[in-house]
Amino acid sequence: MKQQKKNAIHLTKVAILYKDITSHFYGLGSTILSLFEFTLHLILYVNLKF
Repeated sequence: MKQQKKNAIHLTKVAILYKDITSHFYGLGSTILSLFEFTLHLILYVNLKF
């Protein structure tokens, strides 16, 4: 019974860690994507201006 509880706690910790990592990478990815979009719009804007 004790071993089962230990396993459950371990799995919970792993799940939380995994969630933190994935949300961190997702945030990073969306930041890069928005920067890329911003740059693209800037280039288009400059090209249309001149």
